[in-house]
Amino acid sequence: METYISKNEADTISFAKKFAKSLNKNDIIVLDGELGARQN
Repeated sequence: METYISKNEADTISFAKKFAKSLNKNDIIVLDGELGARQN
């Protein structure tokens, strides 16, 4: 299991583009835990 913490919108977009390229046609993605914005 991997954890990714984004510091800003640009980080999220960059991660998403790289991640999308690594996927295959029949891959299944499961998201678990707290999703969304959090302020510290």
